[in-house]
Amino acid sequence: MKLLITMILAGSFIMAAFHYWKRLGDDEWTEDEWRLFLRWVWTGAAVPFALWLVLNTGLPGPPVWPSITPMSAGVGAWWKSFDDAAAAGLFFISSYWAGVTFVWLLGRVFERTDDRRTFLGMCFAWSLLLVPGALIIVGVGGWGLAGMAMMLCGVALVHTTLPLKRVKPPAPCYSRALARISFGKYDEAELEVIRELETCENDFDGWMMLAELYATHFNDLPGAEQTVRDLCEQPTTMPGQVSIALHRIADWHLKLAHDPVAARHALERICARMPGTHMDKMARMRLNQLPATREELLERERGKPLHLPHVSEESEVGTPQALPREQAATAANECVEALRKNPDDVAAREKFAGLLAESLGDAKTAIEQLELLLAMPDQPPAKRGEWLLLKAGWHARYLDDLEMAKLVYQEIMRDFPNSAPAFGAQRRLNLLNLQSQFRRRFAERAAAL
Repeated sequence: MKLLITMILAGSFIMAAFHYWKRLGDDEWTEDEWRLFLRWVWTGAAVPFALWLVLNTGLPGPPVWPSITPMSAGVGAWWKSFDDAAAAGLFFISSYWAGVTFVWLLGRVFERTDDRRTFLGMCFAWSLLLVPGALIIVGVGGWGLAGMAMMLCGVALVHTTLPLKRVKPPAPCYSRALARISFGKYDEAELEVIRELETCENDFDGWMMLAELYATHFNDLPGAEQTVRDLCEQPTTMPGQVSIALHRIADWHLKLAHDPVAARHALERICARMPGTHMDKMARMRLNQLPATREELLERERGKPLHLPHVSEESEVGTPQALPREQAATAANECVEALRKNPDDVAAREKFAGLLAESLGDAKTAIEQLELLLAMPDQPPAKRGEWLLLKAGWHARYLDDLEMAKLVYQEIMRDFPNSAPAFGAQRRLNLLNLQSQFRRRFAERAAAL
């Protein structure tokens, strides 16, 4: 009975530590942080208690707890002498673990707070009340209760100082800069972007907007390229953002300077920085399509008369029709069974993706199925274009992720030029840009009100 009560008490120690650990992480709580907490519980509490149990069985040697009878004298006799000792050992280990955990959490609060003078003042003031109480607990119960005393003090200090942790600054807003750009006031737009970047100096979108201003409105392509290169060297810039930025440099060199050689250098930097990745693959595909000289690029830009293929109203050919949910679930199960037998069954996986998105309301999993299709080798370019159109459309319609949809449409136009999917992607991209403008104007009006 005592062991059961102690197990409940140890569980409460762990839950209290988890509660404050998670509050400290707040919106930065990630899977890695969760693994760190579990590893800390395992190495700091579970493993020591398991080792303590083994050492008190009498199997590796005499029990370390003097009142415990060795297991060799009989399991019943051992357990009868072990019950109270196990409860005491579990309480001792778990309480000391909790005490050390809260002292460590208090240190993390100190690292994350901006107002450290207030932090130290609060700790000192509360310590005047907490330390005498902790000394009384240790004096009455002995050193076996020192972990409990340390934990109680730690909980109180963490709870009171946690609101002092660094407040995450609000995300920068570039609506004013966009408004200045729309009226042709580029100097004022530059100042607005710089003003927002002063509040969040690592914001990728802000630096890219500034570089775009330099390249397209101030005709300062070297300055824009240097801005992007500096951004790519920042440790906070993610690999995907580096890829986007270098692709943008290549676009500027092609459209503004008509310089395919410089564009090629920008794309080759992606291949050098991220070899073997999807971004490396996409950069190499674009490199294979680049003209070799300025004259060849200008010849392409002059173009030839083309017959524009008909694009359906939705511009996403092959979009599956929605079915009643029960019928769709049955059909989806049939697709799953077919894929279980043959994971490379393209028709079954394509049908399964359509059922998930259009009939079962699971667009995220549907997009994952399309990505598996796109990863299959030797697929016809026409089918790959259709799958990418579906992927972009589902991002826009079902996940309301317009930015990702735009990136996919741009990928289609880049990888499948002068094709039906490319024309459909261009049309849908124009509509999404209009939709984004309407949303920005609505947000500006709402903010003005």
